[in-house]
Amino acid sequence: MRKIAKTQNYSDLITDLTSLIEHGRNAAVRYVNTALVATYWLMGRRIVEFEQKGKVRAEYGESTLRKISEDLTKKFGKGFSSPQLKNIRQFYLTYSEKGYTLSSVVSHK
Repeated sequence: MRKIAKTQNYSDLITDLTSLIEHGRNAAVRYVNTALVATYWLMGRRIVEFEQKGKVRAEYGESTLRKISEDLTKKFGKGFSSPQLKNIRQFYLTYSEKGYTLSSVVSHK
């Protein structure tokens, strides 16, 4: 096998490849974060809509969030505790009350 000499061209190649990898990783993190923000906003909206059942104000109950938490944790593991679901619900309420839509919340991040 022929040895690759560490010439200027090879150093440029490594620099270019390093840059591509770093940019790709950064883009992946941005896409994942955007997807999570959108998912949490939509989850919050669904929880609020379920709680309100067509009424202007929700008859909010701890037991609903506890049950959702139990079921989602069984299916997906950690990350869906009752306090986390309260935060997700509040995230939606905060931004929807300020007139944000899903697309504006996602582009804001």
